[in-house]
Amino acid sequence: MARITVNNIYRGNRSFNNGPLFTDRGNLTNGNWLILKDFIPKNLLKKALTKSGPIEPHRLWKNINKAKPATFLAEEADCFIFTFDGGVEQEEIVFLKKYILFFRKWIPIFSIKASGSQEPACIYSDSELAGLLMPYRL
Repeated sequence: MARITVNNIYRGNRSFNNGPLFTDRGNLTNGNWLILKDFIPKNLLKKALTKSGPIEPHRLWKNINKAKPATFLAEEADCFIFTFDGGVEQEEIVFLKKYILFFRKWIPIFSIKASGSQEPACIYSDSELAGLLMPYRL
């Protein structure tokens, strides 16, 4: 599986190897997920690097309004597979299990919406946008 990361969307070669970084908008990212500042768990605040982080490009947020609710479909060894309405037919989107478990733990009333199998998925707390999660390609 090839990994799609926020690094691929951000211009430049920022490294997230030392921990999550704050973006220019005050959100937190590790390169695979992004949590909006109002939903950042306190334990992550301690781990977050305070140095200047990446700039959030507008295209990272471009498909939020097109996102459809995703439903759990299957579990693999290290991944969860979800399905969503892709317009003509159901599409599948794959995420690393550890990130889904992380969001389920820290985001109340957790749900996912997706607009494409290769696009960032929207993480919601009830009906409020809480962050983004990058999918894995199979």
